[in-house]
Amino acid sequence: MNLGKWENNGNIIDPLIKDKMINGITNLNKGRPFDINLIKNPKIVYVIPSYNCNLHCPHCTIWKRKQEYNPSKIYECIKDLHNTEVCLFGGEILLNDLDFLNKITDRLIDNKCNVIISSNLVTVREEENKIIENDLPYDFLKKVGVGTSYNPGRFNTLQFNNWISNLKKLRDKKIRYTIMVTLTSSLSKIDVKVFDELMNLNSYIDDPFVKFDNFIGPLTDKDVEDIDNWLVNLYDSCKNKDLYSTFVEMKATIMGNNKWGYTCNNVYTILPSGNLKAGCPYYEKYQLKDKCMECKYLEFCVGGCCIQPTCTFPKKLFKKIKEDLDI
Repeated sequence: MNLGKWENNGNIIDPLIKDKMINGITNLNKGRPFDINLIKNPKIVYVIPSYNCNLHCPHCTIWKRKQEYNPSKIYECIKDLHNTEVCLFGGEILLNDLDFLNKITDRLIDNKCNVIISSNLVTVREEENKIIENDLPYDFLKKVGVGTSYNPGRFNTLQFNNWISNLKKLRDKKIRYTIMVTLTSSLSKIDVKVFDELMNLNSYIDDPFVKFDNFIGPLTDKDVEDIDNWLVNLYDSCKNKDLYSTFVEMKATIMGNNKWGYTCNNVYTILPSGNLKAGCPYYEKYQLKDKCMECKYLEFCVGGCCIQPTCTFPKKLFKKIKEDLDI
């Protein structure tokens, strides 16, 4: 592909290829030494204190990565971040030392950053034929926004029941959270009505929102088509369409108020070593898709998720919502 064609196309904004990928932040595990001057107008900065995780989700490989654990260096990195969104990520973020999490969170809040965490909220484990369950750190969670993920392959029965129980506890303590649903091929196997009942657990809090995460893990065109069909079925049958950010955002895209694609513009990740890399935690290399350049949906999706080798834009969902809007 002609990179110039991508860079000059008015619908594509891609700082990763030229500025960041060609000029230096390319090594996935090591990154490059942190320099606050490398972070330009950040949309979000992910901070990964550790890759350690209590779950081994089939679609995720982050927990397999080797790491150089350097909390003091991470603190030195974050202390100069101001007025931006920061996501404390993992692995499982709540496996890290709570004093350390409070220290970096308090500094970020003092710097007027919006701090969120990404947690599976699983606090139960089996050990020597015993079930051990710990409490969530509620005082810490009250300081931050909580995002927790759901996917059929993520939990066993014990973990799933524990996750549901912890969501209810957050609700009862009025701690806000968002359910993030990872779009993988296994999701399309779930009955949409059963799924909608589960997600409406979120309706117990103000401004409920269920967010569908970008596709991660290798997907085929058939996987994407199955998920697209599943999203259309969910759209047709769900009780509250505004509960799902995907439907709200697609309406805004069709009406010209935003673009669908998440191109990782000005997204950065601070690694456990304290080094910096461009892109989200999953980012390894930019997947350039030639067919995007001639696609009629390009003006809406701006190329889709940059870590996927195939198109992930839900075209059938786009058509369905467009028909409902009578546009």
